[in-house]
Amino acid sequence: MKLSVVISLFCLVAWLGRSPVHAGEQSAGDLNLIFIGNSITQGALLRQPAQEAPPAVTGRLLEQEPGIGRVQVANLGVSGSTTVDWLPDSGSLFSRVVEAGDRFVREDATLIFSIMLGTNDSAVEGPNGAPVGKSRYVGNLAQIIDSLARRYPRAHFVLHHPLWYSANTYNGARYLQEGQDRLRSYIPGIDSLIDAYRSQGRNYLHRGATRGWRLFEREVAALFTPETGLAGTFYLHPNKEGAERLARLWEEKIYDLYRRLHPRTVALSHEGACVQVYPAERGHARKAVLICPGGGYGMVAVEHEGTQIARWLSRNGITAVVLKYRLPEGNPRVPLADAAEALGLIRRYREEWGGYTQIGIMGSSAGGHLASALATRAVGDTALDFQILLYPVISMEPEITHAGSRINLLGNAPSQSDIREFSNERRVTGRTPRAFMALSADDTGVPVENSLRYFDALREHGIPVSMHIYPDGGHGWGFRPDFRRKTGWHRQLLLWLYTF
Repeated sequence: MKLSVVISLFCLVAWLGRSPVHAGEQSAGDLNLIFIGNSITQGALLRQPAQEAPPAVTGRLLEQEPGIGRVQVANLGVSGSTTVDWLPDSGSLFSRVVEAGDRFVREDATLIFSIMLGTNDSAVEGPNGAPVGKSRYVGNLAQIIDSLARRYPRAHFVLHHPLWYSANTYNGARYLQEGQDRLRSYIPGIDSLIDAYRSQGRNYLHRGATRGWRLFEREVAALFTPETGLAGTFYLHPNKEGAERLARLWEEKIYDLYRRLHPRTVALSHEGACVQVYPAERGHARKAVLICPGGGYGMVAVEHEGTQIARWLSRNGITAVVLKYRLPEGNPRVPLADAAEALGLIRRYREEWGGYTQIGIMGSSAGGHLASALATRAVGDTALDFQILLYPVISMEPEITHAGSRINLLGNAPSQSDIREFSNERRVTGRTPRAFMALSADDTGVPVENSLRYFDALREHGIPVSMHIYPDGGHGWGFRPDFRRKTGWHRQLLLWLYTF
């Protein structure tokens, strides 16, 4: 079976098991949500908590989103509970989570745990285990999450920041300023925990709502139910409007995660070509990028040079679209046409896919050749704003090209005119977009001279270019965790993208 046929089948069937849909459509998938929390999650003081508590509202909001089918919600919020109560060996509340998880995991649906704890941990006295120090609080969260992740290996976890409460809060438990300060200290601990998991490749833990503290601190009268306590009127529990506002914060993050887990697949005009869309977190997108994976024009390395990079960019506020292009088999205009069509879709669905204002292209290895080919050809209304090239094939000149890519792109006996036309260092003009380039000096797959010639051509035409040559790493590292420079090129790319 030819590789082109394999790619066609991959686009039609195997890409995350979903059939491709046309732009503007998305096949529906069910979602099961388990909410772990305290009285805020439970819906304390609300008249109808079964309908008005944040989990119930979150579920209704998610059902209205495109691409989500049935949403089932288990609200496990328990008034007065701390992370200590939810520990697996506490003999208290963990069994409730297992009961809900075992019920939901049998179904063909995405399973997400939504967690917001900390209010009662921070109390000066009263709740079980309080006061819980920052380190122990973070450790408790990790123990709860890891125990559930082992039991439900396909589940994902969204960890939200806790909400502000007034410094005179004193009901059956005593919170006060000391408690509020302790609660505030948990927030950087939550962020550090999420970052640590991500750096370890444990991609099941995700950052949830972070704006709740400031929102509820700023709009006390509108969002809280006033309560009479031992130190005067205090504010701890959201009222109906507050529960709805909190639910909207939760829903936004949960839906962003769902879209990353279930990206939209869009079939292009020619059989075998398609894109997957990873919208940036809502309200954050300024840029979109078309990602062209490599593979020597003989295959498409869609995972480590495509979807894994796309998910990372999406988390960092950039809409990412992964291109599955047709293989050229000696016709260099075939992948070029697919990439141009994909860029047209990114422009056409700008508002639907994130509201971005700048569009760029990214490519690795042979995908870098395709990306630089588009970058040096697009002009006028189709011009790009930036290009990102990882260890790219640039030239078709025999002394520096990657032989396999050249044969697959141009055939065994290419004409001199084709060699010149598809040597992209020759096509740089003053209208070519700014560039970010990263590669390894010990790359024995694609000669480093490809990148050096392109760098020189960009510089000669006054095009801004940021080039990073690492001493080691070889070829084809993409998003692989074993590339020791991975953190460095991630940081450098994001910093570069944020400069314009």
